[in-house]
Amino acid sequence: MSLSSGTRLGIFEITGLLGKGGMGEVYRATDTKLGREVAIKVLSSDFAADPERLARFEREAKTLASLNHDNIGSLYDFQQDGEIRFLVLELIEGETLADRIDRSAVPVKEVLPLFIQIAVALEEAHEHGIVHRDLKPANIKITPEGKIKVLDFGIAKTYGPQRPVSPTETTWASDPNKVTTDGTLLGTPSYMSPEQARGQEVDKRADIWAFGCCLYESLTGSPPFRGDTLVDTFNAILEHDPDWTQLPDDTPEDLRKLLRRCLEKDARRRLRDAGDIAITLDHSRDAPPIEFTSISVDSAPFWRRQSPWLVGAVALVIGVASTVLILGTLEPSPGSIEARDDLASRAAAQTPAEVPKPVRRFLIDREDSMPPVTDIPDTVNFETLVALSPDGSQIVYVGDVGGPASLVLRSLDRVGTRVLPNTNYARVPFFSPDGKWVGYFRFREGLDCTLMKIEIETGRTVEICEAGDFPLGGAWGKDGTIVFASRAGGGLMRVPQSGGTPEIITTPDRAAGEEDHELPHILPDGGGILFTIFDGTDYSIGRTSKDGGEHSVLIESAGAPLYSPLGYLTYIHDGRWLAASYDPAQPDRIGAPHDITEALMRMGDFSIAVIGVANFSPLGIALSNEGAMVFVRSSAIGDPIVRLAWVDLEGNVEALDFEPGDYWNARISPDGKRIATDLAGSDLKQGVWVLDLERSTRRPLATTGVNGQANWMPNGLSLVYYTRYDLDGDIILGPAMRDVDYRSEYELIALDGPGQYFPHSVSPDGKWLAVAYRHGMTAPVNVGIISLEGEEPLRPISDTDFWEDFPTISPDGKWISYSSNESGQMEVYVVPFSGQGGNTLVSTNGGHKSVWAPDGKTLYYQKGKAMMAVAIEAEPEFAAGIPRTLFEGDFYSQRGRDYDLSPEGDRFLMLIRSEKGDGQVSSRSLVFVDNWSEVLKELAALDGR
Repeated sequence: MSLSSGTRLGIFEITGLLGKGGMGEVYRATDTKLGREVAIKVLSSDFAADPERLARFEREAKTLASLNHDNIGSLYDFQQDGEIRFLVLELIEGETLADRIDRSAVPVKEVLPLFIQIAVALEEAHEHGIVHRDLKPANIKITPEGKIKVLDFGIAKTYGPQRPVSPTETTWASDPNKVTTDGTLLGTPSYMSPEQARGQEVDKRADIWAFGCCLYESLTGSPPFRGDTLVDTFNAILEHDPDWTQLPDDTPEDLRKLLRRCLEKDARRRLRDAGDIAITLDHSRDAPPIEFTSISVDSAPFWRRQSPWLVGAVALVIGVASTVLILGTLEPSPGSIEARDDLASRAAAQTPAEVPKPVRRFLIDREDSMPPVTDIPDTVNFETLVALSPDGSQIVYVGDVGGPASLVLRSLDRVGTRVLPNTNYARVPFFSPDGKWVGYFRFREGLDCTLMKIEIETGRTVEICEAGDFPLGGAWGKDGTIVFASRAGGGLMRVPQSGGTPEIITTPDRAAGEEDHELPHILPDGGGILFTIFDGTDYSIGRTSKDGGEHSVLIESAGAPLYSPLGYLTYIHDGRWLAASYDPAQPDRIGAPHDITEALMRMGDFSIAVIGVANFSPLGIALSNEGAMVFVRSSAIGDPIVRLAWVDLEGNVEALDFEPGDYWNARISPDGKRIATDLAGSDLKQGVWVLDLERSTRRPLATTGVNGQANWMPNGLSLVYYTRYDLDGDIILGPAMRDVDYRSEYELIALDGPGQYFPHSVSPDGKWLAVAYRHGMTAPVNVGIISLEGEEPLRPISDTDFWEDFPTISPDGKWISYSSNESGQMEVYVVPFSGQGGNTLVSTNGGHKSVWAPDGKTLYYQKGKAMMAVAIEAEPEFAAGIPRTLFEGDFYSQRGRDYDLSPEGDRFLMLIRSEKGDGQVSSRSLVFVDNWSEVLKELAALDGR
């Protein structure tokens, strides 16, 4: 049956027909509850009456629900309205690949980025045990931004290694080249593999064949196999080769070879993995040639024990979810190097047969490689961001995966990443000595955490022990002992990997001013434990035996020691990364240090995540046992790239006369003369600063401890910001108030219990503070109101299981706007100040971080790179107009609402990238370096000239 425009299916209103297929019709519809457009796939009435077909339709829902990938169309829901059964799907704008081919053959340079995405989507499905079985241009959508979405897994079915899929379950095509309809076989004939055409069982190699058919058709404008009848089409598939002369003359040779491998009629000789296809296609995009050193199988690290083709794959690790850039070889800089030491002697003793290994590196540029600060606000200075397996083949990092941050696994022999299951609220990952497990800390209530481990292959998680207040590093010894640090005890603790009660093995020397022992690193062969000592203002490197007890200071004014079995110790000193020769058998002696920050780490306009010994974040560094390293690329460390700027309502930009820095959460004072902002940098303490717009000066307001996210009081004389403090043994992140001109000490705002409370907006009368809060790390973030006069500690405005954030009070004090993901994506809502009466959806198809115009008649919010505006009517009842785009731009956004509106409402205060950074620096990236120790040899040789 056909549905006309205006027909309602539950909360969905049909607005038009999108297309028809063998299983039913697809409509454009409006979700009247959430105000967004969706696609509705309705099962045809004869299908609904057939139990077998109905089961197939339900299988489509389950199949799609198991896939969550940028290049696969999303499923929102599976519903029934009366006798009508339907799927609610992501509405994907754009044209299909079939539409694109109908216009003309697709040029090679346009084909490659599209088909890399298709390959990555197939790899994701295959990793979940799903064969598409009907891949064709009509099932591939191209968005206006050039993103691929693979659709219609309706005839896919899970498969296992011992059980291929049966082909005789669903459909046959009356038109051999186009539509799937009823019958006895499965698929669309022009894209069927030979084994499908013969009625044999199929596996993921059938999708590889269909991929090759789609690629050939895109390049030539016509399918590789077709005929006037079904018999003719099958005869072409089974007996004939494609006309290879139809390929464009500029088709790269490796692309031609790839097509032949995809369209091998014998499935045993066909390419098996879509991930390999993605790598090969990327190589065809004029990737630079790569030379490989011949290394024996027995002694080589994991990624060199592969065929040369797979070695190339490792060097070209690329996917839609992560873009890898080959960064070239090293141009070493001598830096400030003093007299020769044993490094120079080692270099001089190198035999002629000992050929230097090339230093190779590549960038893993990922948007999910660092968690949102709102997850744990003070982890900027104290947390391990990345771990590298002992053989260098696997990287695990803390990733923002849409919700609570989790652990993300990157295997260097695969394309793409995998989120490790059940690792929500995970921090500080570290590998077991055999590389099969990852230890980590899972936050529970407040900042308390549990030490956990997860088996990489199976995803099995095991609780080891309670770990107290906030982890400060962990290490896993070959003897099965885990050493870790937390603020709870101040010293290092030890626990068996099988679990048990932790044992304290070091105690800070309070008489010497020591506060914490942090960042343990276990030396091999019983060489002891290195760690960082913090005395409140400075760091030093300490050493103790493998059983703990007494400790000594190895290096003053230094921290974050990491030892490489190649014979080197790396550590941080005065904001620089140094390396020196080191022998654990002589644990109190180290060689003369060499500065490797410039020579090894500084590539282009970014540097390693180190702020300096006084306030540093060194845990974005990890070493393997065999000469590899990975580190977090930093944006504002020693080379700030962010500037403050005025942006008018048309998007015109005027930079302010302040030095670039690590700004965020900038707020304009009520008189428009000052700015309060969070600020950090190589020469600045992180915290709240006040900037004078008339005099172009800046001064610190709260930079001791953890502080941030300041909001102006209506009188312009005080600021409310969050600070970290201890309340009766509980760690609190809560609001405090301070006079902006230092006429008073800060005072804490009354709360109703432990938790995290982030200030976002003060009411016009100065009596109320809108906050985003949660009581415990596993609790959802909600929005609420706190009395600034002590009348009411906390009044929830929303109390749901969704993530709700960025509340802003309207100028008349009657409304609160906020962001929520209750629809499955962030949208902007408005609720009465009282919290009663329900919320109103303001944004459409996504929106975040709203701010009110001074007259309360317009609400602004961000949607991707666009600044949106919505007209608001509050009387006689609240109503929102249709959102419109004010302007678009690549404005910088880090941790919060990184923009504000002037008191006059005529311009925005926003963050822009400075010319120095040139927009290429991102704090959300990882850099992988192989054979990094060769840099030390070159530096030593230069030192010994």
